[in-house]
Amino acid sequence: MLTLVKTISNDENKTKRTNVQKIASLKDLINKPISEVLFKITSPNQLEKISNLLAENGKTKDNIELDNGENIMTFKLDNPRNLDRKTLNLIKNQQIQAEIS
Repeated sequence: MLTLVKTISNDENKTKRTNVQKIASLKDLINKPISEVLFKITSPNQLEKISNLLAENGKTKDNIELDNGENIMTFKLDNPRNLDRKTLNLIKNQQIQAEIS
């Protein structure tokens, strides 16, 4: 993954320059542990699915936002859970939105 910076000169030549600011390995980004996640759910059934998949304690801070149509309630779990990319994909396959931060 590349972070690029594009600059355009205002002189007569209208010079354009693209500089590479940062190079990061996709493998490193994928293998990086997830430090915090926000799950957006719409029913208690989805909460039960998350609970079953995140049974083990770990290092990921978990936040849950429940939108029942009338109110939006936000919960933060006291104990961090074990969440890896594979489990995150299983949760997303259950039509549950997840935002990694």
